[in-house]
Amino acid sequence: MLLVRAPLISICVPSYNSAHWLGDLIERVQRQSYGNFELLIVDDCSTDATAAVVNRYCQQDPRVRYRCNQHNLGAVGNAEACTQEASGEYLTILQSDDRYIRDDFLEHAVATMAQHPAVLLFYTGVWFINAQDERIKYSCYESDFVLPGKEALKLMMLRGSLWPSTALFRHQAFKAVGGFRKDVGVGQDLFCSYKLALRGEVAYWATATVEARLHASSVTVLSGKGLYVEFAKVLQRFRDEEGDLDGLQAAFESRATAMVDNYLHLQHNGYLVPRVDALLQKWQMDGATVVIYGAGQHTRELLANTRLATATVIALSDSDASLHGQQRWGYRIIAPEEIAASGASVVLISSAFHQVVIDALLRSLLPPQITITPLYLDEKA
Repeated sequence: MLLVRAPLISICVPSYNSAHWLGDLIERVQRQSYGNFELLIVDDCSTDATAAVVNRYCQQDPRVRYRCNQHNLGAVGNAEACTQEASGEYLTILQSDDRYIRDDFLEHAVATMAQHPAVLLFYTGVWFINAQDERIKYSCYESDFVLPGKEALKLMMLRGSLWPSTALFRHQAFKAVGGFRKDVGVGQDLFCSYKLALRGEVAYWATATVEARLHASSVTVLSGKGLYVEFAKVLQRFRDEEGDLDGLQAAFESRATAMVDNYLHLQHNGYLVPRVDALLQKWQMDGATVVIYGAGQHTRELLANTRLATATVIALSDSDASLHGQQRWGYRIIAPEEIAASGASVVLISSAFHQVVIDALLRSLLPPQITITPLYLDEKA
């Protein structure tokens, strides 16, 4: 992929006690086919060997820069401070415990944004890994897209899957919407992305370019449900600042509810596999025939990461009429109104984000002898 010119990319790495990961992170950045970058590592007063590790690379490669804060700013403050060091035309945040897995990530991102000047935000799929570097979850849409910002924002609300280490921003646009703001809190990356989406186009590459670690000391795992409560507050603040957005109210409300009530699957804490195995055991005993409600990326992830595909699945269903009659992953997609005549005895709702609404819809359409089973139980159940 050839570019007429090679604008500078600022790769911002806010870091705290990440010496054991930074060598691999830096070397993977150095392997990028796109070489015009500055790698900015801002250390939040680490007590480990971060300075020694990074300075070795700084001496060998002038593109690698290191700065240590005068005092500890915390994860939110350090992310803001790190982006303020950036001077590139493009900017990306790379979490210190994440790493690139595609050497052409930056090249593809810049080429896409050069081809589409209205694109302010580019992002991709992601692999989640554990502390042992084992892949535990794949998150990726079905296909590439370039969408008007409002349409892309609705997709972000309904489907999620924006991981900050996969995102590339136009720096001037990033600054124009306020960049990362510590007053917003832990959701400052999403807050900024949503604001950018309203002001231009959004591009997506349906390829995993990053491995993101979820481990005992990661923000996601440490924060637990509190993290998603904070994200719900971010959504409300976004709506307060941007005003009423026609056509997006339901999507925002769904996302806010999901972040508060359905978070177990995002922490990879052993919920999904035991839950699916328990359902499979019951279905086998009952001789169940299953329709999975949901024909998007979450269902694909379930089929890839659990034993759900070993059930007697006769079809997928979805409310998106454009999918009806298509085939995905070896299953036909039917309308909800067709489930009753499909021969299904069970409908599994695969979505965590809309299961209450979907459950109500299905109960209005289906006879009582068809069992409707939400995959995600209420945490108090």
